[in-house]
Amino acid sequence: MIESTNKIALSIFSNKGAYALILGSGISRNAGIPTAWEIISDLIQKLAILENEKIENSPIDWYIKKYKTNPDYSDILEKIASSPSERMNLLKPYFEPTEEDRENNLKEPTKAHKAIAKMVKKGFVKVIVTTNFDRLIEQALKIEGIEPTIIRHPSDIDGTIPLVHNDFILIKLNGDYLDTRILNTSKELSVYDENLENYIRRIFEDFGIISCGWSAKWDTALTNSIKKSKRSPFNSFLTFLNKCPDELIEIASNRKGETAKIIDADNFFYEIDEKITALLDINNKPISSDVAVARLKKYIANENSLILFHDLLINEFKRIEIELNQLIDYSIYPSKENLRPILDQILKIIEPLTKLIANAVYWSKPIHYNTIIEILTRISKLPEISGQNYPENKNFFYFQSTIILYTIGIITIKTEKYDLLKDCFNIKLRDKFDGPERKHLIKIVNSSLMDKQVLNDILGQNYKTPLSTFLNEQLWSILEDLIPDKEEYQDLIDVFEYVMSLNYIDLIGEEFGQTWAPYGQYVWRRASFRSRYSHLLQDFIDTIDIQKENSKILKTGMFNRKLENLNSAQTKLNDFLSKIHL
Repeated sequence: MIESTNKIALSIFSNKGAYALILGSGISRNAGIPTAWEIISDLIQKLAILENEKIENSPIDWYIKKYKTNPDYSDILEKIASSPSERMNLLKPYFEPTEEDRENNLKEPTKAHKAIAKMVKKGFVKVIVTTNFDRLIEQALKIEGIEPTIIRHPSDIDGTIPLVHNDFILIKLNGDYLDTRILNTSKELSVYDENLENYIRRIFEDFGIISCGWSAKWDTALTNSIKKSKRSPFNSFLTFLNKCPDELIEIASNRKGETAKIIDADNFFYEIDEKITALLDINNKPISSDVAVARLKKYIANENSLILFHDLLINEFKRIEIELNQLIDYSIYPSKENLRPILDQILKIIEPLTKLIANAVYWSKPIHYNTIIEILTRISKLPEISGQNYPENKNFFYFQSTIILYTIGIITIKTEKYDLLKDCFNIKLRDKFDGPERKHLIKIVNSSLMDKQVLNDILGQNYKTPLSTFLNEQLWSILEDLIPDKEEYQDLIDVFEYVMSLNYIDLIGEEFGQTWAPYGQYVWRRASFRSRYSHLLQDFIDTIDIQKENSKILKTGMFNRKLENLNSAQTKLNDFLSKIHL
């Protein structure tokens, strides 16, 4: 039978980002942070002093004899401190180190906290749910350079990025010891705010859970939330030290999960991180494009795999991001000798992501669109410029985002996913080279990305529309599996570039008192724009004329769903194109 830590480590490794940790007071035990029972014992002694009574034997026995009931952490707090502020000040000494604590390395992150932070940094843990008031996990994350999104109160949820788009989130269910809104009493711990309840139930339904240092005895609301949640497609592992509490056994049974005995939190998480690191060492080669595409299709087909879909794309982007950024040099002279080799490297590096994005768009459902838009947005954010630079290079290094935009555009036209294309056109970015104002992405990244002569010099060609023609040639081999008919492929590019031209006019408007728009091969390919466009583009235009307000391109929100806006853009574009000399 496979050892528990091996099984858990393999599950985390094989399902990257699919497990949420539930951490209780036991996780901080080796840091000298007292457990709830130890705090209870100390609070009882304080209570006895207030009652002018002396504890002869154990504080627990005294409390039972005095109040005729078993001691309850929250009841004792209510007896000593009635307001949240008083409770906060009462609890501070249990969590903040004294000089003596610091000398003995107490009340600082333990091996467990540090191992967890390393797993977060590697992307294996995206969510931590904790009942602890201390800040040891935050301190460990800071050591790894991670600034977590933290929910300390239900009011924090509304301003939080959706889970699927958040690299990591820390949820402190009972609050923070420095926040007067901490939850302590039985009433406070018995039921959560509705917003918080719905939020964590989504976590328990989407993620597998691994608990440590948590007995499930005291946190009624958390226990009930787990029990009421639909069972996650991923396993659940509930750890314990000596004898497994009945509450954990019940949760494990409810979720068809497992209980696992461990030595302590430090050894457990240290071993898990070590095993994951070992697996990474033998599996550090990037997966092939075919395997990545196969996984992508599987994740799209399974509605419970949205997180895996997101992480597959984001991790592929992160894998190449450093390589792409290392190529960026704004100071290099923009000649063919300097920039053409860099362009070839960009094309090689970005090809696996391009193929993945193409399939993501082709097979995706609306629920997947945000991740696709996130990739386009992130790849369009270039490093800051400093020192000597050539303006042509700024545009040149947007080549990678132009490739992704064209890939998305061609496939959205093929699949008629105009709503996704509309969202891409509406992306706004801060142009680091031109002040703080946020501008539409297509104002920067479009079919007229670079000066015609400069790009032709780099390519060693004399194309009428150099970027359009170059991408037409380069993307065919990547998209051929999805669009096997090359004539259709070229027609789809025409339609995409035409729609981009119209949206540019509609979204950007006139500049310097004149209408301008990026354009591509559609203005000259096969036939003059003064007569008829290529077959598919002309059909597209004719369909708009026939369907008018009911045309699909308007129903998805482009042109503010107004036919007059679309017709106005067409008129302005035709007038602009009539003046072009190719």
